[in-house]
Amino acid sequence: MSQKIYFERVEGVKPSALVFLHANSSSGKVYDAFFDAGSPYSLIRIDLPGHGQSPHADDAREYRWPHFKTNVADFINATLDQPFLLIANSLGGHMGIELLGKLPHCRGLVIFGTPPLDKPLNAEQAFLATEASEFIMNETVSEGTLDRCISLIAKDPAIAQRLKADYHASDPKFRSEFVDSFLVQQEYDNEKQMVEQSEVPVYIIHGRNDPSVNLEYLQSLNNIKQLYILEDCGHYPSIEQPEEFARVMYEISDQVFGKEH
Repeated sequence: MSQKIYFERVEGVKPSALVFLHANSSSGKVYDAFFDAGSPYSLIRIDLPGHGQSPHADDAREYRWPHFKTNVADFINATLDQPFLLIANSLGGHMGIELLGKLPHCRGLVIFGTPPLDKPLNAEQAFLATEASEFIMNETVSEGTLDRCISLIAKDPAIAQRLKADYHASDPKFRSEFVDSFLVQQEYDNEKQMVEQSEVPVYIIHGRNDPSVNLEYLQSLNNIKQLYILEDCGHYPSIEQPEEFARVMYEISDQVFGKEH
């Protein structure tokens, strides 16, 4: 049985929508600035199962990657019957890639903090070596380790507090199940191949200071509609550079939907 999923929807005047997915141990609140600014598009942000205000799973096996992404795909398809642009950070970006072709109303995909992975796992090519990811790769970490990891990602105390609050709200079991299912058992699809063969346009945003994603790898990919590089920005552009993030989102939206749509 699929888990319940919390989401927030704000109606717009245009017939199209922007749908937002977040990172591992994060929540839809990383898009607060975008939602607070208002939009002519309908805005939908989803708290992935076990994150934010979505309930934790009774059975941790529901976090296994194949079930986890299918659950979210079923929710999106049941909830939206309008054209939409899918905007997805990190973990959400991996999900977005693997759902290409499985979301009939999706007209474009924007990913950030997400290197599309090849199979077998090409982690050394796609990622940079960093201690910053330790807190999302383990079921639990000490407060000291959490603070150290987040300090490598976020210099702004307000951003650090947002990331810590989201971490504590997320289900620790998700992290252990995700690491085993996605990384150890490699139950993910060939994301690099999916992106390079996609008929749905794929855009990438990269924070120049992202400690975990290899820019040279992103630049080597084929079939990317456009790669945007945000200066003075890391893994979370929507909270680190909200104004520039919004500008890029609307530039992409105009390309995908047309300015009059």
